[in-house]
Amino acid sequence: MGTLRKSLLTIFVITLTSIHNTSPILGQGGCSKGPTNPDAETDMSVTDLDNDVTFWGGFCDNSKPEWEMVNVQTPTPSGDSQALRCSITGRDKYGKLHCYRNFALTGGVGFAMFTGDFRFKFTSTTCNNLSTSSVIQGIEFTFSQWLRGVRHEFALQWENVTDGSLNDAAPQWRYWNGRAWRPFALPIPECLSGDLTPSANNWHSLRLEGVILGGRAEYRSFIINGTEHELDNLSVGAVSNNQSDHLAIALQLDANSIPDPYDVLLDDVTFVRWPVLLAPAAPTNGSISTDDRPTFTWNTVVNAVQYELQLGVNDPPTTTVYVGSSACYMPPSALLPQGYRWRVRAIDAGGHASPWTRTQSLTIASNSTRPPLRNYYTTATPTLTWTRVSWATEYELEVDSDSRFTAPFVHSTVLPASALSATLPTLADCGYYWRVRARSGNQVGSWSTVERFVVDSG
Repeated sequence: MGTLRKSLLTIFVITLTSIHNTSPILGQGGCSKGPTNPDAETDMSVTDLDNDVTFWGGFCDNSKPEWEMVNVQTPTPSGDSQALRCSITGRDKYGKLHCYRNFALTGGVGFAMFTGDFRFKFTSTTCNNLSTSSVIQGIEFTFSQWLRGVRHEFALQWENVTDGSLNDAAPQWRYWNGRAWRPFALPIPECLSGDLTPSANNWHSLRLEGVILGGRAEYRSFIINGTEHELDNLSVGAVSNNQSDHLAIALQLDANSIPDPYDVLLDDVTFVRWPVLLAPAAPTNGSISTDDRPTFTWNTVVNAVQYELQLGVNDPPTTTVYVGSSACYMPPSALLPQGYRWRVRAIDAGGHASPWTRTQSLTIASNSTRPPLRNYYTTATPTLTWTRVSWATEYELEVDSDSRFTAPFVHSTVLPASALSATLPTLADCGYYWRVRARSGNQVGSWSTVERFVVDSG
């Protein structure tokens, strides 16, 4: 989006009907056109955002190109034959067309994790003016959140023609750091092919993943045509912005020095957000363990129905060892004494995956003198016991896979004073923590010391 960027985007979640709109949105010599108000948010994940042009707007970033957005019938990867075409149709060299879709952000509450997926193809072009002038200077993909006067933005650009900025080496992928475009620490060069003919099987796929952590937009990874680039420790601060609370997803077309028209087709556009950050709990990053069957745990996330854990010696790991509803995993057999990497992500009811957590390192060390493990249950329904408190009329029990006891818990219940034990419902094989306290009316006792137990029912 060049030097401007700070203007109009944000997306979210509403279940769309498959409306196909063929009436184009046109801009002649300038633009700030689009929906007057953002769509109301009703869901946390939406697919096929490209299917109805009337929900999209156009914005020209410090330029005055002629432009058009329209739905078109074309063979598409999603199989619905519907795509959104964003076009610079002429005039104004170095023109910039910002095709965006806004979504309402209600209740003054922001979101912690985002993923955006695009399938796209574009007009044929040379790379970096090789042999002849390139039609396309760059294509940019963004999503943003505006909340309480600040904006967090995630933006990637396929820079096709160098713009002369610092360490520029087009064609390449680069990111927006809040002030300027910058190449990645490990450069990602790429010359993408363009061809809009229906027979051309050159749809590109792009996935962008990010989280908002500590007031900063943290890029987690992006995947282009199946190749993943993990972006650890890459974060950008928020910027002040007086726009109302909302979200957006967007595509920007950047023209080159010649005012030739070009098109980008979008298909299978999906945007998903998560209100709670997913984070590993144990083993802690960089830890050394003499337990060759360590339990891996993480916090539960609203809307998650499953979690996927990858574990291996590569960085990032690529071997999925667990998919299930429990927020913990214990290897079924001993791990070899060596270094490992692991990460986890959440999956919602629609099968949409959250960003991966930061990759964690773990070293399994040999130990021939390891003592027997206490509080080890070979049943999936262990019984926990405690002593009587004379004034209690009831006891409150909590069991969780996280020692911080972050709701929702694995199990929680209130039991009468006559109960000094509890047989738990069926638990997955893993490590757990538990605590209990006495209550009587408004009088509430202290929690017991947190204890850990392991379920290994085989």
